[in-house]
Amino acid sequence: MRLLVIVLIIVGLFVAVSYVSDNVAWFVDQVREFAGHNPVTGDGGETNDVTYLEDLTYVPATSDINDSNLMITLYFSDENANWLVPVTRSIPKTQSIIRQTLTELFLGPDSATGLIASVPGLSLRDLNLRTDGTLRIDLPATAPAATSTWGSSGSMLAMNSILYTVGQYQKVTEVEFLAGGKTAGSLFHGVDTSAPVLVPRLRSTGNRVVVYLSYIASSTGRAYLVPLPLEVESDDMQRRISTAVSYLISGASKNGFSLEPTIPDDVQLVGVDVMNKKCYLNFDEGLLTAYADDPDRQALMIDSLVFTVTSFPEVDMVQFLVDGKVRNEAFGPINLGDPISRPKWINPER
Repeated sequence: MRLLVIVLIIVGLFVAVSYVSDNVAWFVDQVREFAGHNPVTGDGGETNDVTYLEDLTYVPATSDINDSNLMITLYFSDENANWLVPVTRSIPKTQSIIRQTLTELFLGPDSATGLIASVPGLSLRDLNLRTDGTLRIDLPATAPAATSTWGSSGSMLAMNSILYTVGQYQKVTEVEFLAGGKTAGSLFHGVDTSAPVLVPRLRSTGNRVVVYLSYIASSTGRAYLVPLPLEVESDDMQRRISTAVSYLISGASKNGFSLEPTIPDDVQLVGVDVMNKKCYLNFDEGLLTAYADDPDRQALMIDSLVFTVTSFPEVDMVQFLVDGKVRNEAFGPINLGDPISRPKWINPER
């Protein structure tokens, strides 16, 4: 009799546990569905989690010029001081374009951008461009002490924001930093600035490729293209272009911080060819339906491809193909059948 009672208790416990387990699983599924988290089962039967990116707005790159103004590119920091984000600003015409460009950089970004100043608290005392391409930037005498408190990563971000900003002017080849009219032996948290610093160029040369990925400002929901230099192993240009495009599908990270992909992973690059400085990017049919009904993401995707591929000196223009053919179909702000040159102005501020 005692044995029968024990068996009945065990059976009852098993039924209760099974009921609770089934209902917990159902409850978890309901919560995940309500939260917008839907699993996708692959061919192999395993379940892969899909990450849904937040809504975004994107201001497309442009080549339009306001005849009464000048367009300049400034490099500001993202909200977490991880990335330098290029922003195009329209300013009144001036005879001292480099001086005004640095002045605008030190003023910082428009508050509506969701970005922050990359060189907080600094100002420009003087500036002189020598005939050998050396730009002498004179900062306040307090600059060495001020920049020493920024930390190593923030200081490098600040220095590179200056270098990339003045690097848009091809006649500037290197920068000599001064503080209070004297050569600054050390700036930006201990960086040796006793000798001029070479100006970096965002070009895909040698084993380096520059990919343009997406950063989304959390405070505004605005998406920006951010250039990220990466090292690749191949010396073949077509393979390097293919590798660069693959990063636009996968996204990339540096020092533990990530930038978002701009191309959905169901779009596949079939082939790459370059002739007469025109790059032919051949995609599968997935290109035609990518980000359907989301023109902002479509524009972001096209701009990221064009900026990435034209960062190669051998490429001036991009021609999109679908399964080897030109397709005259609307895609965001463009016709996929038209060859596209690199826009002059990235991430317009307003």
